[in-house]
Amino acid sequence: MQVTNGPERRLAECEARLEQERRFGHSVTDATTSLLLLVDSAGTIVPGGVNVAMERLSGWSEDELVGSRFEGWHGSDDPPAFELPYVTRAGETRAIEWTVRPLQWREGVLYLLCGTDVTEWRRQEERLRESRARIVEAGDNERRRLERNLHDGAQQRLVSVLLALRLIEATVADQEPVAARLGEARAELAEALEELRELAHGLHPALLTTHGLGLALTGIASRAAIQVDVSVELAERPPPSVEAAAYYIAAEAIANAQKHSRATRVRVSVSRSDERLELDVSDDGVGGARANGSGLLGLSDRVEALGGSFELASPPGGGTRISARIPWL
Repeated sequence: MQVTNGPERRLAECEARLEQERRFGHSVTDATTSLLLLVDSAGTIVPGGVNVAMERLSGWSEDELVGSRFEGWHGSDDPPAFELPYVTRAGETRAIEWTVRPLQWREGVLYLLCGTDVTEWRRQEERLRESRARIVEAGDNERRRLERNLHDGAQQRLVSVLLALRLIEATVADQEPVAARLGEARAELAEALEELRELAHGLHPALLTTHGLGLALTGIASRAAIQVDVSVELAERPPPSVEAAAYYIAAEAIANAQKHSRATRVRVSVSRSDERLELDVSDDGVGGARANGSGLLGLSDRVEALGGSFELASPPGGGTRISARIPWL
């Protein structure tokens, strides 16, 4: 029987332990659901650098992937976390979020890429965004329908009644008690008609539908109790949902400036940049506004439903500025 001497036995034991640890490491990486790739500084996948989850998602075996380049990653200059589309062997594009960690290796630095398949999350986000946008559009369409019905129906009938009362009042002018009662009724009807006009305007202003954002905002400015400067630089009208969102944000901001901020001047600016409508409304009031009320919070939700961003800056004593960036859908 051959007896192994001390150094040889210890070497064999070390090699056995290393092999055991290697197998354990492979077992762990193959058991994880995360996608794992080990690449060199050039982005080339190295032997042993592909786990089972990556093989399953890609449709390629480790032997087929080793030596190929991980497309889209450019080495240590890339951020430690990023998202890249990955095309599988079957031609399906998956959205993968990757994190990168450098590893010191015998041959130099290698990089461990750990990926999470977020394709379904992204699809759900897109479906949710589209659903919210449809809800906003449906609400605006219903507002327009109600405004038209009020204008073409109830308002027109009340105007006809008001004219009839004026004619009757003229014919009984010599009958003072009757004429006085008719005058009171006519005044009440005129006030009710004005309230109905304001209600219809609040639902969806006809001026916005017929003439667009510029004239609609100018109309708000003309009725305001403080100075409102309006600048609208648009070569064409935005989509209806985008136009309505910009109008209601500006209208709410102007109303808040008059009621709460003790402002003396408001500036409204609307323009288009990089396929987005950009709206800025600022005042010289006392500041301190918060987007926790139903008005500004609802407008923020409306903008986000359209895939845009809504920002409120209102430091105490520094005035209030509302900015919205809405995709030109």
